[in-house]
Amino acid sequence: MRRILIDDTIESRASEFAKVMNGEMPDKLDWGVGKTPLEKLKAFYRELRKDSSHYNHALYVYNIIVLYKNLLIAKPHQFEFIYESYFKQWDDLLDNKIDFGSEKEFYKHIIDCMGYAKIRSGLMREYMKAQRIKTCVYCNAQYAVTTEEFKEEGKNKRIGTYQFDHNWPESNYPFLCTSYFNLLPCCPTCNQTKLQRKAGFNLYTTDTTEQDVFRFKLTPDKAVLAYVSYDMDKLEVHLKCDSNPDLLKNHQELFHIDLIYAEHIDVVERVIVVLRSNGDYYRKSLQEGLDELFPNGVEDPGYFFFGYYMHKDNVHLQPLSKMVQDVVSQVGNV
Repeated sequence: MRRILIDDTIESRASEFAKVMNGEMPDKLDWGVGKTPLEKLKAFYRELRKDSSHYNHALYVYNIIVLYKNLLIAKPHQFEFIYESYFKQWDDLLDNKIDFGSEKEFYKHIIDCMGYAKIRSGLMREYMKAQRIKTCVYCNAQYAVTTEEFKEEGKNKRIGTYQFDHNWPESNYPFLCTSYFNLLPCCPTCNQTKLQRKAGFNLYTTDTTEQDVFRFKLTPDKAVLAYVSYDMDKLEVHLKCDSNPDLLKNHQELFHIDLIYAEHIDVVERVIVVLRSNGDYYRKSLQEGLDELFPNGVEDPGYFFFGYYMHKDNVHLQPLSKMVQDVVSQVGNV
């Protein structure tokens, strides 16, 4: 729920990802001879050219081939231009059944050629771990890590992996199905409620002012800590987006954030109790203990006080961290 700034480090990861997809780093992912996504797209294009009834399908695939390297690293603010300029006119082709090895929808053949299934549980998992993302980027209420079953040497095995959502759905925008900035870790709940709809919120931005577009607000809007006694049953927390009401509406419609967080008021209660019951002396003692245990310092000392990561850059490491950070900011800083 907090956007990640596309800085030099993120740019570097995306560029490396593009090299892997192009078959330039077989140590990370070996596609096999003649089986890189681009080579498969070219083979699909040649097959489509054999049938005059598939002339426009061939043009669609040709545009993917021409733009392929740019599509892999296209930034979210560029998606609309790419779609409008090169693919929108052929939207009605995507559900056409095409026989290419097997008969299925045109967009599914594109996804197969582009290798999404091969990178989803392996390659993308590696990059998301490097970016320290563990939680759903849409709700921050659940982990995005799940388990997946597969067969190896005739035996059923399981791995821990990420569940991904295509921010721009692959059924409508298959040309973006392996774009680095279109693959977002999410929880099964958000993935199932979003379905094939386009989300207004993307995890990545090039603008620092757009990183914290969302905030959680605790109500009633009073200095809760000033009360000696307070009826916790009256507490509510709501998602806000002051700069973009349409984005907030879209996010609520797709992911039902307020409904989800109504079930986590107990976490808000605990945060308030921790703030109210632990004075400066306890906090000073805790800091002294941390300094003794970790002479080189700790990245996020607030974690040991609240049990949640309190640095903004760590919001994707633990469910509910965004809400806890915003509540603490509202009712009293550590």
